[in-house]
Amino acid sequence: YLRQVPCMGESSCYTLAFGVPGGLMIISLVVFYCGKSKYTVIIPERNIIVESAKCIWFALTNRKLKPKQGHWLDASVKAFDAVLVDDLKAVFRVGTIFLMYPMYWSLYDQQGSRWTIQATRMNGLTFGLQILPDQMQVANPILILALIPLFDKVVYPLLGKVNLLKTPLQRIVTGCLIVAVSFTVSGILELELKKTYPVLPEPDQTRLTLHNGLNHSIKWSAGSSLGNHLESGDTVSKNLPEGIIILSGTVANQDFEQEIDLTGIDTKSL
Repeated sequence: YLRQVPCMGESSCYTLAFGVPGGLMIISLVVFYCGKSKYTVIIPERNIIVESAKCIWFALTNRKLKPKQGHWLDASVKAFDAVLVDDLKAVFRVGTIFLMYPMYWSLYDQQGSRWTIQATRMNGLTFGLQILPDQMQVANPILILALIPLFDKVVYPLLGKVNLLKTPLQRIVTGCLIVAVSFTVSGILELELKKTYPVLPEPDQTRLTLHNGLNHSIKWSAGSSLGNHLESGDTVSKNLPEGIIILSGTVANQDFEQEIDLTGIDTKSL
């Protein structure tokens, strides 16, 4: 919304759009610093990452110590804390789910690149409100703040009464499935949008675009693939064979004839 506020003689105010979040971040840092004396700081007695790596390495290099019916990490029970070993077992069980996270984040991060470009090809109208492409990125944090209390206080308790989504793991799996559906919808939407994309010209063609910036309609002789008229403010674009075409017609009750050379040109204003 802030970007749409006119400022400094421009219709878009990027200074305000970036300045307000920057100012709020500075305020948040000051608030955190002022409350530092009220924090309870607990200094860890050991580096859990290093301990976990040692435990895993010990289990891999001492497999002969593993019980016959036990987990492969049980080989390190005598050398490491049993609680640490059990925690690592849980990590590896859940880790199979998180193996898909790199793919998830590779798609999710496209909301700042490919999905924004995709949004520029749509009108952005949602329930009568127009959302600009770059504004859609704000929807994620807003939805998080709005839906967390809703799901925590309403949705999950109701589903729990019918024995659904009672454990965090069940909720994570369900969320991943919903995310997969959303990615699929985005892919299908892109396939539909591709049907509206302009067809690129062949090597022996040139794309000709005519735009009527006058306050009058323009009419020319029929028989052209460009049609025979162009209303005020309208645009027509076609791939045409290289060569010379001649448009003759009338505009504001005046005759005109325009020769257009489509041989070896990139951009030309008429």
